[in-house]
Amino acid sequence: MVFRGPLTQKHLYPMNQESRDDLKKKVKDTELKLTQALFRWKYRREGRSIPPGHDLKKNAEVFREKLHGTLSERGKNIWQELKHACRGKREDNQD
Repeated sequence: MVFRGPLTQKHLYPMNQESRDDLKKKVKDTELKLTQALFRWKYRREGRSIPPGHDLKKNAEVFREKLHGTLSERGKNIWQELKHACRGKREDNQD
């Protein structure tokens, strides 16, 4: 596919909003199910009783939100470090 002219939202995001929202919901549901499974495994491994379904789901949601926040913040820090390193290399090459 050859693009001519400036890129638009259509080029960058070929899915419509409804499809994107549906995909985001499926990803979130999958993350929650995976987190719940990991919690169940951890509780069994430690010999603890598994909390009721609603408590397990609430714990998984809280953990997921904290994880996303941490990854988001670290991702920003990593991006800043990469930009800084690239700028430093450019300055070294100019000498």
